[in-house]
Amino acid sequence: MSLAGRPESSTESQGSKQPDEDHLAEAQESIGERIRFWEEQDKINQALIPRVIRQKERLDEHIDNHEDLSKTAAKAAREVLAEARVEQQRQHDRTVAHYREQLKRSTLVALVALSVSLTALILSVVLLVLSVL
Repeated sequence: MSLAGRPESSTESQGSKQPDEDHLAEAQESIGERIRFWEEQDKINQALIPRVIRQKERLDEHIDNHEDLSKTAAKAAREVLAEARVEQQRQHDRTVAHYREQLKRSTLVALVALSVSLTALILSVVLLVLSVL
């Protein structure tokens, strides 16, 4: 029976069932599309999540390696300065050794010249004494 109190005809009952069946079929199709969409999203996530995790780990490692950058730079600067001081000391020592060697030579030449002068003076005195006698 219809709501109006009339008995439903077979065509009316079929007509009212048809939209319900169409709506049910559309709903099932929509649910199927949603399931396929979320399955595809799950596949994408399964592929992307490990990559994102690896990238995050690499970034963390990169940050960890560069947190000590100022310490590493300071250490390198200290090492370079220490090497420069050592090289400067070596150069200074070579220069001092060079001047000491020149001083030794000059002193030796001066001593030889003094010896020659003293010898000449002694000979002059001896000749003077011999000439007086």
